[in-house]
Amino acid sequence: MLILLKDKDNDIHVGKEWQGEAGKAFVISFPGGHSTITSFTKTITAAGTAERLAASSTPCKRVMVYIPISSNGSVAAVGDSSTKATSGSEQGALLYKANVPTIIEIDDLTNLFGDVDTSGGRICGVYLS
Repeated sequence: MLILLKDKDNDIHVGKEWQGEAGKAFVISFPGGHSTITSFTKTITAAGTAERLAASSTPCKRVMVYIPISSNGSVAAVGDSSTKATSGSEQGALLYKANVPTIIEIDDLTNLFGDVDTSGGRICGVYLS
């Protein structure tokens, strides 16, 4: 079971890492056991260019990704190396600011790419291993 907290700014935090005043809490339950929950943030340097969400091998079972409220831009996309968040040529699973996180089953975070509609935009998430 994964417990997440949404703070007063609508940013989402993994329960064990949240130190501030709680806003809304919600629980996401995954089948099977997971020994580790790790959070990450990836800043995409240039909009329109897919970047790996992890620089080195990061074995995992599931990844939950979202766009934090404080991020530049409002749309991101995740998927393979051809992923695009550019309006009119979107490709991959689209993420929208302040929307429900998207869950992807994948064996290594380096196999997942992200793009944003505004340079410097961020994709945040947690991966389970």
